[in-house]
Amino acid sequence: MKKNNFTFNLIASDTPRTRAYIDQMIKNELFPKKIILLKKNSIAEKLKFRANPYFDNETELVDKILKLKKIKIERINVNTSNDMRCLKNVMSSKESFFIFSSNPGEILRKEYFDKGKIYLHVHPGKLPNFKGSTPYYYEILKDKKITFTSLFMSYKLDQGKVIFSKSFNTHKLKYYDRMALDDILDPYLRSLVLIETLKKFKVKNIKNAISVKKNNKDYSNYFVIHPVLKNIAIYKK
Repeated sequence: MKKNNFTFNLIASDTPRTRAYIDQMIKNELFPKKIILLKKNSIAEKLKFRANPYFDNETELVDKILKLKKIKIERINVNTSNDMRCLKNVMSSKESFFIFSSNPGEILRKEYFDKGKIYLHVHPGKLPNFKGSTPYYYEILKDKKITFTSLFMSYKLDQGKVIFSKSFNTHKLKYYDRMALDDILDPYLRSLVLIETLKKFKVKNIKNAISVKKNNKDYSNYFVIHPVLKNIAIYKK
């Protein structure tokens, strides 16, 4: 297998998304140099870990990490990446490229973007059209599909440079699969998009991609969906 010619670190907490990411890293031999591991926040504490047909969600996260090759784990005893201890760790890292898989609901503080570091995030929705926290349910209602988009993060939420998007037709999913979208399909499909993105990168085009002019058109934000609309999306044929 052809090796990537760039290095990266992972900012993570113990969530289904992080576990799916690490599963795919192991399968594809795409290993971070370092994992900055944070404690769970109150939202992550409520996430359920259960048997998952798409990835191993039952093995403890640290046991998963130990399957990776020569990975340095730096535990930081805080539950937010916006704590100064996490920020200082990132800024002192030799690597300039980070995958962001921290606790749900986090928006990186402005200081993260002052020193030329690059943060890759996989967003659950088609950008720039579907911004916000639960846009794939709105996308199901509107377009009968769900899309995951990789982007370089910016200080403004969901407005960084889009790198890659991939859509999945929901009419092929049974309603009970869509009921498990949040904690089963979401992390798995994000991990597939993450790996496809990483395989595309070369050192020469990461910085070039950052400098490309963004689309400044103003798109709507899709905030947390109402339970009634969520159920309509789940059962929509």
